[in-house]
Amino acid sequence: MSAGGGGTYAWTPATGLNNTATATVIASPKNNTTYTVTVTSSKGCINKDSVLVEVVHPFTMQAEIKEMICSGKNISLKVSGADAYQWIGNTTGLNNITIANPIAAPLATTNYTVTGTDANKCFTDTANITVTVQPAPVVDAGVSTTIPAGTPYQLNASSGNDVVKWSWSPPAYLSCTNCLAPIATPAQDEIYTLTVTNAAGCTAFDTVAVKLFCTDSRIYIPNAFTPDNDGINDLFSITGQGIRIINHLKIYNRWGELVFQHDNFMVGDKSGSWNGRYKGELAPPGTYVYFAELSCNEKTFTQKGNVTVIY
Repeated sequence: MSAGGGGTYAWTPATGLNNTATATVIASPKNNTTYTVTVTSSKGCINKDSVLVEVVHPFTMQAEIKEMICSGKNISLKVSGADAYQWIGNTTGLNNITIANPIAAPLATTNYTVTGTDANKCFTDTANITVTVQPAPVVDAGVSTTIPAGTPYQLNASSGNDVVKWSWSPPAYLSCTNCLAPIATPAQDEIYTLTVTNAAGCTAFDTVAVKLFCTDSRIYIPNAFTPDNDGINDLFSITGQGIRIINHLKIYNRWGELVFQHDNFMVGDKSGSWNGRYKGELAPPGTYVYFAELSCNEKTFTQKGNVTVIY
């Protein structure tokens, strides 16, 4: 630092100065310091001026030295402590090599190196980050198929030996959602998605379509039953395959009176079965007329016939 135009000089504070009474001094402060010089002329005139000496200190960068991603994924690297950054060496998979937090998407495990500097480029530091790429699990949800409506079908999926978790969606009409091969009995065409997770936490998914074909040729409607509560043939039930839902089931006696009605239930659902009672009493033995409206997807079928109540 230099001053001039005076006869005598006085620098303050003295900390870090090699001399406090000369026009030119060498300053070596440990921290930012403002120095003031008082200049006195030969005639006793006084003037002052100040100068700030900023001290740049060495720094150490902080970094997450180990990161893990699943194959096909990316991660934001985290480095701090410097004013400027330059990624050097192998920069494959980085979206920016001059920032502290680039997005890394390597295809394989990669060691990244970054050099940091302060704003005045006095000091540098280097950090290394290893991004480990874990393989994604292997999954195959199976071959798409077409089945008669109401038919149970076991999904034939497979996955790699490293898989520790299975998850099917949508969960409706599946015997389980956290197993590899559930039994599906869908009420409509479904596309099931199987998502698997391996021990490293990486996921993968595959889909399989289960479509329904509709027919009333596989529906069984009995022509007689014995509602005597002996546990054998006690209910009048519609069973079989090829139909998704029974919209209406109505049963009339010989005089045309409606003795039973149930709507919107699945084939084989016992809640939609007639137990042979009418107005709280066992219906008289004899022949009754039934009418059933059945549907599957957008198709509607009707069935009409006689059923005999036998005791």
